[in-house]
Amino acid sequence: MPLMNKQQLHSVLGLGLGVALSGCASDQVPFEVRPYPGGQGQLMLDEAQVQRSGIRLRVVNGSSQAIGPGTMWVNQEFSHPVASIGAGATVELDLSEFRNEFGERFRAGGFWATERPKRLGLVQVEPPSGGMLIGLVVIEDEPK
Repeated sequence: MPLMNKQQLHSVLGLGLGVALSGCASDQVPFEVRPYPGGQGQLMLDEAQVQRSGIRLRVVNGSSQAIGPGTMWVNQEFSHPVASIGAGATVELDLSEFRNEFGERFRAGGFWATERPKRLGLVQVEPPSGGMLIGLVVIEDEPK
């Protein structure tokens, strides 16, 4: 078998992932996975806080303005679409639904986990029109 270059390999892996995921509705990637949009800069929103408890990510928007809609990024690698989080609102997300550009899940942990969970280092929201990312404050990271 001839060797593949990196782009061909990613195409084959992406095709295989799509075929593998099409058989089980609960594992389907609900959005387009893509690389982290680096180089856009970041605005820090100190009033928006992120707490993790096991596989759940809770975002508390204590600011006077809505955050999103857009794409939430974890550790500059894993993303998930997020609806608008209104001023004073709280939303919870399942960390295992976050995917990287190859469709791999964030290692969130949980009772059946076979690998050590990833830690939260950075959580950001990217507006749909692009532009600067909105950085959120991670105040608690309790993987299980």
